[in-house]
Amino acid sequence: MIYEVTAKLNRREDGGFFHHGYRDGDPLEDVATFTIEADHPAVAAEVVFRIGNLRDVGDLEDRRWPERERSLSVGDVLEIIGADGEGFVMACKPVGWE
Repeated sequence: MIYEVTAKLNRREDGGFFHHGYRDGDPLEDVATFTIEADHPAVAAEVVFRIGNLRDVGDLEDRRWPERERSLSVGDVLEIIGADGEGFVMACKPVGWE
């Protein structure tokens, strides 16, 4: 399935999201949207996580992270919309997603 994945960086000023992850009300900013072909939304999330941590190079399809943005990390959020219109929101944790 094709997914549109929008990366939203956590802009909480005190940086607390690096320790506790995303919390309701944390300010988010859309920084990039990628079209990903994957079998499951969690796989699409992992692809975007890799893109968001490559920084200076693109992935095999030359998808690139915005160069002025920090890498995708704990407390950031991905909004994932499938070709069928079903949507998912996944927050990055120290290990995995919630």
